[in-house]
Amino acid sequence: MNYGAVLGLILVITAFLFWGFGIDKESPIPSIINNILVIGFIFYSITEYRNNINYGLISYRDSLKLGTTVAFFSSVIMAFYTFIY
Repeated sequence: MNYGAVLGLILVITAFLFWGFGIDKESPIPSIINNILVIGFIFYSITEYRNNINYGLISYRDSLKLGTTVAFFSSVIMAFYTFIY
């Protein structure tokens, strides 16, 4: 859950930066940057979990569960941001 919250906050900050700099929503640049952030952060969270908690080993089930959880919590935070803004 912590990784999902951090990713959600990072995505909200990037959305504020895009809005602040006036980057058009129709441009492909925000989508590319958001996708890179999401994929990179999910990869980072899975490798951190594998290295620090599971002592270098991880099953497909655990990595799928962690990646889905991170994506879910970050999307909930982005949904609140989208609803408010």
